[in-house]
Amino acid sequence: AGGFCTVLIDRLYNWVVGFTGNLHPKYTDILLVETCRLVITVYVNNMIVCYKGNKSIKVSKEGIHQLILDLQTIHSWTIEHINPQLVQFEVSFLLMLIQFLFSTHENLITCFSDSVQLFGLQHALHIYDMLRLMLKYRMDLTANVRHSVLGLCGEFLLQLQGAVLADPSLICGEVAESAARTEVT
Repeated sequence: AGGFCTVLIDRLYNWVVGFTGNLHPKYTDILLVETCRLVITVYVNNMIVCYKGNKSIKVSKEGIHQLILDLQTIHSWTIEHINPQLVQFEVSFLLMLIQFLFSTHENLITCFSDSVQLFGLQHALHIYDMLRLMLKYRMDLTANVRHSVLGLCGEFLLQLQGAVLADPSLICGEVAESAARTEVT
């Protein structure tokens, strides 16, 4: 699986460029953004399917290294080939996943709260699910530490939902607002 991710996204990129070669660059941008979203969706879906098939994932150090390498490869490809203004959400999402894999257990709650602030409360449950998924792949954390982190993040969400009642502007995150202003048309 070493270079599979790299080969796949390079082939997708070459196909998109070849397919849209004679079209207006705007259409290439649209197709590249959608390709990026598809690659991320398929990759994360594969991670979920792997977990559902085996509730107790035993990932080797090489497997974790490959997971990180794949996410970094998708991230690098995205920022290298696509206008960064068009993929702010996707780039931030990839960085969030990488951060969930690299952060110490003490920093995971801060990473989670920063992600909720960045993406907005409407995505908070999805962010929580992504944290939960990434924790399944963290061999360095005990079950008690994972449960503790998830419990504190769940409590944070409850507190935040109460705060939104007082200030509804908290529902949109920085990335969501920025992406809405630079939507591909």
